[in-house]
Amino acid sequence: MAQSLPGQMPAATTHKWRELALQRHAHFLELYQTGRWKLYYSEHDFLIRMREAVHLLESWDTLSAPAVEEKPASNA
Repeated sequence: MAQSLPGQMPAATTHKWRELALQRHAHFLELYQTGRWKLYYSEHDFLIRMREAVHLLESWDTLSAPAVEEKPASNA
């Protein structure tokens, strides 16, 4: 996975990546809720993967959020 992202990415691209991160997060959440994670991961490995999924979702949430437009200061 790339360590840095370009300064500007098209909104459609960031929304698609956010959706993938959301699906991954939901998958790990389901594994946790059902207990199926124990079939595939040790507790330590699962916690690492779950934290990574949460971090990626938060990152893509930030990147896909609409930019806040600054109002120009009025000269009064």
